[in-house]
Amino acid sequence: MKRLLTVLVVWAGMLGLATAAQAASLVYLDRDGDVATARPDGSGARKLISNGFSKGPISVDGSGRIAYFYTSGGSPFHELIDKDGKHLAGPFLFGNMGLCGYVDPFRSASSPDGTWIAATYIHGNACDTATFTPTTRLIDANGPTLDDSIYGAFHYLVEPRFLPQDQALLSGVIDNQINIWQGPQTPTMIPWIGLNDPNWDIDSFDYDPSRNRLIMEQSPASTPEGGEPRDFLLLDFDGPGGSLSPVCAYDGLVASSTNRARPRYSPDGTKIAWTGPAGIYTSPAPTDGGGGTCTLTPKLVVPGGDSVEGSPATLADAPQGRLQITKVAGTSRAKFRKGATVTVAVPAAGPVRVSATVPKGVAKSLRLAKRPRAAVTIASGSARAKSAGTVTVKLKPTAKAKRAWKKLTGVRVTLKATQGSRSATRTVKISR
Repeated sequence: MKRLLTVLVVWAGMLGLATAAQAASLVYLDRDGDVATARPDGSGARKLISNGFSKGPISVDGSGRIAYFYTSGGSPFHELIDKDGKHLAGPFLFGNMGLCGYVDPFRSASSPDGTWIAATYIHGNACDTATFTPTTRLIDANGPTLDDSIYGAFHYLVEPRFLPQDQALLSGVIDNQINIWQGPQTPTMIPWIGLNDPNWDIDSFDYDPSRNRLIMEQSPASTPEGGEPRDFLLLDFDGPGGSLSPVCAYDGLVASSTNRARPRYSPDGTKIAWTGPAGIYTSPAPTDGGGGTCTLTPKLVVPGGDSVEGSPATLADAPQGRLQITKVAGTSRAKFRKGATVTVAVPAAGPVRVSATVPKGVAKSLRLAKRPRAAVTIASGSARAKSAGTVTVKLKPTAKAKRAWKKLTGVRVTLKATQGSRSATRTVKISR
């Protein structure tokens, strides 16, 4: 396949390469749309965030901090967590996004030093004409979104990526051209790479952290209902915004998909990961295999995964030798009466038991027990895990809890999962 390139502008200067880091882990959205992580070979997979909110884009900075967006109460927020899902900062409101409506952020990138997040959303321009513009704005990773004039917003810029080297420059796609900052002191976007062939689109791109190289995803300039092939091209570049040297190309990174593959380099540049219809694939980083065709050895490592990013964080033994309650469904009073379901991440095969209790004061007021001396169990259930992974347990409420179901609105219930000597707890609130 012929891919024609144009260098639209040459920006003077060379990049100092970053110190190579270990290719340690993947961060992605799992089948349930929850933030999850795994080793590059797919082992040790576990959920990090399962709070029931609609999840948005995720990004990872150079220290391994994960920024994820979600919607709560109709408003978008972002939070920072570590490799184990531990809360670090937030929630921070993503506000002041334009007039007459907007769409929550749907793409993001974190600067290597963890200072910035470039978040892409739909900006409302005018109420009378109801026009909207895809926009990427810079926000403080460690605080709420401020006015555009503080950090800057770039209309029509999508697929934001930061150069990984010490002088981290923002770049992205505008009108089928890769644009780049002139410099950190002049943060305006100027065109860099374009395509001479109007029959092809630049879908996404990413930078190799170990050298001045990028991988560019391309596809035919059409949007067939059944999907289209996703190919890629490797390019070496002479500094940020500098001249280009095509290395090799590869047809069929994904044979056909309606979604972009978004290949991402590992933090040390030795691997890439991308998304196909079946899930997340990895391969050693492509190189020229001869004749201008790149080498690639795809392996499906996370079935059902999506939106993968590389992380420098090293994962402990899966899943850290402990249980986790990752999801709870059926917490309205009517559904709880019929039997809530609890999803538990388990480190090994074996029986898993889950109980639901209320404090003794609540039990007494609801007449679930006459003289309770401790928390009272109002539902329980068990299941057997065939291997490490996840297991779903259906809770059976007690007869007294069933009779009192209308009085359960607003009651906080403590869920406790046990497997052998391991245990995990989580508190949920029964809704009307």
